[in-house]
Amino acid sequence: MAEKKRRGRRAYLSDFQPQLDGKYVYTGALHYYEGADRKRSMALLWGLTAALAVGALVPGLVRAAGMDNHFYVILPWAAELMAAVSVVWAMCRLSVGGDPLRDYIFEATVAVLPLRAAISAGLAVLTLAGECVYLFLNGPGEKLPGTVALVVAQAVLVLSALGLRKAISGLRWSEERPEL
Repeated sequence: MAEKKRRGRRAYLSDFQPQLDGKYVYTGALHYYEGADRKRSMALLWGLTAALAVGALVPGLVRAAGMDNHFYVILPWAAELMAAVSVVWAMCRLSVGGDPLRDYIFEATVAVLPLRAAISAGLAVLTLAGECVYLFLNGPGEKLPGTVALVVAQAVLVLSALGLRKAISGLRWSEERPEL
């Protein structure tokens, strides 16, 4: 009798089959990295991820104009911070996943990282737009150094997120499905 395939969040569990000794063995698809040097590619991805994370953290650490009580600056930044944490989490899973990557790890990391990076970049642009609105209406006041740091950090985040998106999309992977 064929087992029915699970659906939903825990669908990957159907890729584990019990053995006679009580242990489970992974029988799902594997994804192999086909690039020349995986360490170099991972170093590039981690460098871009670190720049993205720093760019997301800086606005919360400096005293910038608009970051006091203005929702149109704070809300996009808070969402951007959550998106950056999501990118860092996916990179951690990708790094720990090894080579080859199991299918469920591949789908949770390599397949979604370009979208997560694009979302981070878009939210950074919204934060910058909110900051520009605030500066147009009120000026920087005494917080000019923090405001400059915020703008530079957001620009770094946008560039690193777009670079991460391009780098992760450019990686070559081959998929091997087991014979059933």
